[in-house]
Amino acid sequence: VAGQTFTIWQDGYIDSCCIIICAPGQTQRTALDQSWSGVGRGGLTARYFSNKTLSGQPAIERTDSVVNFNWANNGLDKLLPVNRFSVRWDGQLAAPSSEAYTFYLYSDGGARLWVNNRLVIDYWQLSSEPQAHSAPVALNAGAKADIRVEYYNAGGKARIHLLWSSATTPKQIIPQRHLYPEATTSRSATTESN
Repeated sequence: VAGQTFTIWQDGYIDSCCIIICAPGQTQRTALDQSWSGVGRGGLTARYFSNKTLSGQPAIERTDSVVNFNWANNGLDKLLPVNRFSVRWDGQLAAPSSEAYTFYLYSDGGARLWVNNRLVIDYWQLSSEPQAHSAPVALNAGAKADIRVEYYNAGGKARIHLLWSSATTPKQIIPQRHLYPEATTSRSATTESN
């Protein structure tokens, strides 16, 4: 709304996380979609595939503000099957301070995480129950680190959550303000690789 200032922040943890907007003087919070904005500056480039292997042309390509999804057998789009799909998120992240961060992936399917082109979490296997995996990575304040997350769902609830923590950062979904979508010039190169 022209001429007004709104406060926007991320609130919650894993399944209950959402984006909150409060207008000036507003006391009631308004929840928005928990992960996808499609607009704005932050987030990761997401490519959704209608198979478990991240192969072929993506059925959907968009920018997701955070990686925090629980599709619970509802499917995310009519272009994708409810089960047996995969997603690749690419971009960069910038840490607020120089220190060791622990990254966490929670998922009920296969999940992998690369930071600065190094595979730090590799759980590329089917699981009937959600799994939590973590790995420490040293980051420098403000320096952008390349990041890639891959996920596949072979059935079940279809959930994936990317969190981090450090000595000065409580465990949380990595906020949109620290994520940057993939540059347009590098898209074709990363789409082709697995």
